Amino acid sequence: MDKNDDGKISRAEFEVAVLKLAKEMNMYEEVAQVKQPVKRVTIPAAPKITPLAGDNALTFRDGLRDMGKTFNNARHAFLTLSINEKSLSNLDGIDSFKYLQNVYVAGNGLKDLKCLSVLKHLVRLDASENQITNMLDFEPPACLDWVDYSHNQISKIENVNLNPYLKELYFDDNQIEVIEGLKENPNLRVLSMNSNRIKVIQNLEGMYLSKLYLRQNHLKSITGLDNLPVLSTLDLSKNQIVKLRGLEQIESLRFLNLSLNQVYKVRQLRYIEQLPLLTELEFCFNPIMDKKLYRL
Repeated sequence: MDKNDDGKISRAEFEVAVLKLAKEMNMYEEVAQVKQPVKRVTIPAAPKITPLAGDNALTFRDGLRDMGKTFNNARHAFLTLSINEKSLSNLDGIDSFKYLQNVYVAGNGLKDLKCLSVLKHLVRLDASENQITNMLDFEPPACLDWVDYSHNQISKIENVNLNPYLKELYFDDNQIEVIEGLKENPNLRVLSMNSNRIKVIQNLEGMYLSKLYLRQNHLKSITGLDNLPVLSTLDLSKNQIVKLRGLEQIESLRFLNLSLNQVYKVRQLRYIEQLPLLTELEFCFNPIMDKKLYRL
């Protein structure tokens, strides 16, 4: 074992001797190394990125926000387009961003939004302050839940039923005369129709609205509110309301604005004095304030 006759056995000499002894006693068997074939993986070339083109290219580029994962986590894309007040008359080119979830195009010169039909994942839309006459005139996306069409030229509520997941709708400052077409939207919680031409509150029975805004319309009486079980906020200011009958059954009401109406009889207050949850009441600038000893 001691090959160099130095009186010492090195570790290498010891290992060689042990392996030799193991072979002689059939305790050791050499195993041939099996080489596994190497699999070659082909990496596809990166897709060619086409630069934006068209009149809106620079505007879109500057308005893109919120890079994030798409709905199925398959890729990353821009999720928000904010191009308010850019003097746009169309949205040509938006089809290049089919994964957009939030679109803000307020304060432009848009007359329709049919081009949004390509946005199947749209969740939030602000199209206020344009020249739109027909609302929701594009193919309904999967989960649209927030829409603002305020300050346009809309005269009729339409196509809302095609978007069943809507939670908040804003139609302020339009030309709408009739509340209609909303009963097929069970998820609707906020409806704002300030500054329109509504004369009667109707077609809201059984809905789960929590906030209703009807300021500055043509209302003279209060009707159609006795079957709104979760209504907590109601704004009827700047109308022509004389009587408060119709409010006494809204037991869930917490905030009520009746300012700038024509209530002149103190006894009308009996319709709201028993509301159990009412904590905020705006009643300024009604003729009743001129009554002697009046105090609310």
